[in-house]
Amino acid sequence: MPINTRLAPPEIQYILAHCGAKVLVVDAALHDRVASVLADLPDLRQVVTVLDPVSGAEPLPQSLASTTPSCAPSQRRPAAMDGGDERSTISINYTSGTTGRPKGVMYHHRGAYLNSLGEIIHSRHMSRTRYLWTLPMFHCNGWCTTWAVTAIGGTHVCLRAVDADVIWDLLDKEGITHLNGSPTVLVSIASSPRVHTLDREVVVTTAGAAPSPTVISTMGGIGATVVHVYGLTETYGPYTVCEVRMAGMAWTTVFAASCSPARALAWS
Repeated sequence: MPINTRLAPPEIQYILAHCGAKVLVVDAALHDRVASVLADLPDLRQVVTVLDPVSGAEPLPQSLASTTPSCAPSQRRPAAMDGGDERSTISINYTSGTTGRPKGVMYHHRGAYLNSLGEIIHSRHMSRTRYLWTLPMFHCNGWCTTWAVTAIGGTHVCLRAVDADVIWDLLDKEGITHLNGSPTVLVSIASSPRVHTLDREVVVTTAGAAPSPTVISTMGGIGATVVHVYGLTETYGPYTVCEVRMAGMAWTTVFAASCSPARALAWS
């Protein structure tokens, strides 16, 4: 169950209590978000701390029963391949709570793998994909891209925070082919002093507010292909795709209930 790292401690405490969490995995840099509410979580049995050398953060002394996860080669075992019930819960994703308390959405395996297939199709992922994480994984499990890129055999390139300079570093040095994000993220990339034409196509999938014609043309001018999707936490992330008309290449809004005059990809 991913938790929005931008929430306040009381909201995090509510989510952990509401879902009955037994184990909490927390980045050392986020200890201050949870340390003050641990005493109010009697069902929580263990806190596992992830130490990321990039952040430079250390666990707060005596605040958490912290451990660093590790797995020696001798402890590794093949994953169990028993499919079980495809309608069983694979994750719980909480809404942001903008109109009240966060609401838990139960994702099942079937919905997750179908949406992942949709991601592979509309963002054109393949084994050579090098996906840059400019989208938080706590948003609908990264719009199910966490599973999609893994399923197709692509490469995940992680980013701790959206920083245009770091993004351009990785675009140039890591051969990034795909990234996802809101139009605001695209604006930061396109308006960076380091902006330049890419030497390859980069597929940029965007959602949330509709990208403006300026953003679309600017990203296209540097060699990116913009894929506009829309969805909800309740629909595993992207649910509709705004396709480009072949005649005149004009952008057309697409609704799941009405697939004309453009195409819609809807997975449920």
